[in-house]
Amino acid sequence: MGAEKVYQPILLHVYWWKNANEVLAQLQLAQMSPVIVQNIENQRNAIVKGTLEEYLVKEVTKLILQRICGIFDGTKNSHLIDKWQHDVAKIFYLGSKITRTKNFPGLQLLHIVNDLVASKAISLDNIREIILLGLSSGEQEVLTENFVNTVFDKLDKLEQNEKNLIQEDHLS
Repeated sequence: MGAEKVYQPILLHVYWWKNANEVLAQLQLAQMSPVIVQNIENQRNAIVKGTLEEYLVKEVTKLILQRICGIFDGTKNSHLIDKWQHDVAKIFYLGSKITRTKNFPGLQLLHIVNDLVASKAISLDNIREIILLGLSSGEQEVLTENFVNTVFDKLDKLEQNEKNLIQEDHLS
């Protein structure tokens, strides 16, 4: 939407009517972390590489992944993990409403981490290592060969206990 349309109220309304769900999803993502809104206000266009939608999803995803790493530090409080998973579900829901970010690498990493946290089969330290590797693998692709190999190594080292064997039987 160009500046010429912003100054024409009728065109602004039409844009809003056509894109209301996506704009509201962006607003809700931005409200999940006030730091993001402050960064946009302070640095304006300099902070946004690509589109605003990509920036919002990237930053919210990065913050929520950093938050789960913080939860792992020193506490295994199930209430905090449940709250984290609730927020992740909200990000997935809102992200699904933003058409240009559906295959965004940060969301792929978040899906992987959320599944690993939900399984409760991998240690929190191993999940933290996977998160850090995923965040450091760059903006273009999370599923690098190194990342996939690391995840498989962690899965291969799972202790063969009754709980894991039962989960494997259900998957077969």
